[in-house]
Amino acid sequence: MIARYFQNLDDPAKAEELRIRPLTETRLQPSHVNGTPTIFLMGLRRSGKTSAAHVLLHDLPSANTLHLEPTLTPKRYTWESVINVNILELPADHPTLNPSDPVNIPLAAAFTNLTSIIWFLDSQDEYLDSLELLHSHILSVYQHKPRLNIEIFIHKTDGLSDDFRTDIYRDIQTRVPEELADAQIYNPTLTFYQTSVYDKTLHEAFSRVIQKLIPELPTIASLIDSLTANCGMVKAYIFDTKSNLYIASDTTPGSLPIYETCSDYLDMISEFTQFYDWRRRAEPGGGSVPGETGVVTESLITMEKRGTSGMCTRELNEKLTLICMLGNEGPGKKKPLLDFNLGVFHRAMNQVLERTMGRAQRARQSEPKWVEDRVEAETGTGTV
Repeated sequence: MIARYFQNLDDPAKAEELRIRPLTETRLQPSHVNGTPTIFLMGLRRSGKTSAAHVLLHDLPSANTLHLEPTLTPKRYTWESVINVNILELPADHPTLNPSDPVNIPLAAAFTNLTSIIWFLDSQDEYLDSLELLHSHILSVYQHKPRLNIEIFIHKTDGLSDDFRTDIYRDIQTRVPEELADAQIYNPTLTFYQTSVYDKTLHEAFSRVIQKLIPELPTIASLIDSLTANCGMVKAYIFDTKSNLYIASDTTPGSLPIYETCSDYLDMISEFTQFYDWRRRAEPGGGSVPGETGVVTESLITMEKRGTSGMCTRELNEKLTLICMLGNEGPGKKKPLLDFNLGVFHRAMNQVLERTMGRAQRARQSEPKWVEDRVEAETGTGTV
């Protein structure tokens, strides 16, 4: 049970008895319930999927992506945070996504827990061939995974003018559903993004893909909404500290500049934390991640005025950090209100995260062993 609303110290008359609602088992993608969710990265050769994977999961500088070798065999990555996600990059010439095809036998465990396909489409090149291949892959996998999330990354948009970028986006967004409807596939789960490795659009898009796999996302968003409303915040994000992906935010409309500001602020805080080699103090024998024995007794908190906006940071655990934009009013004037509400929010989030991370750990332990003679022996793996 978690607190749904926070007391507002600005108006004590509005403070009421904390309302309680139970955690639910609502899942946006039920097919991954028995194991760790898996995402396929796919696209034509030189579409940008390899560079995107290294920027997202290995923190590779964008300027260094020009020297990467193309992917010739399946390559597996692992993203570990509030949930665990297996990410499998498939080469451009992978013939089919039909799980019964012999070529996919080594990937049987991946197909069992497949939840999303991210299709990279080079917006600076002729994309009709890419759409045709995407169409054939959807047809081969749809009968086995009708609720599969199809995430289309219209990639390399940084080199296009605004008008041309908009025209391409609208054309692809219209063409794909029409072609699938002609094949008797109606209302597929399609989402379109404009991305580039040279700005934060790629991180924002991949964050949205990850969020669809988090069962407690509605509960977390409700908690953040209560926090922002009672503290007068402009926007709030919960970031995975290591990868700089955000796993949740409040439900108010956001913008890329706000996301970039919060992401850059997290980068700065992380660099200073590593520079001073700061260590958390936990209870003896305890852990600092929900789900382990023990509780966190110390976390990183910062409040700062940046330009015309105030910024506030609260470390939730070793993996997650809350970043808030406070608006024109500086954090100093609202410190008592922020301290109280952030403390209540932190305790509520610990209960949610203990459940979420505990389930992710059990799924990792119970999932079938990957048959990876061709996936790992030939290519190796990566973890973030």
